[in-house]
Amino acid sequence: MASLSNPFEGLANVFKSIWALFLGIAFWNSGEMIMASLMFLFSILLIYYLFIVLDTSLVKRIKIFSKAKPNPFLINLETLFFFIVLMTYITFNS
Repeated sequence: MASLSNPFEGLANVFKSIWALFLGIAFWNSGEMIMASLMFLFSILLIYYLFIVLDTSLVKRIKIFSKAKPNPFLINLETLFFFIVLMTYITFNS
């Protein structure tokens, strides 16, 4: 994660994934299954982001956390799609 900026960006991605999980629950309760499934899909990346954050912040390395390498292309693509999905929902359902 240090190649992108610092561990704070990884922590922000963890919070974004938790937010996506709560959004998925809210969309599920309101009956919007497509948005709920998209948000649950984005919240699955919580595990990936947790591995990255724990790998960069722990003093003593744990081998299982070092298996998840930060991929800037994947992270930026996920953030872009998350933004596009939310903006599309806001635009067409207002």
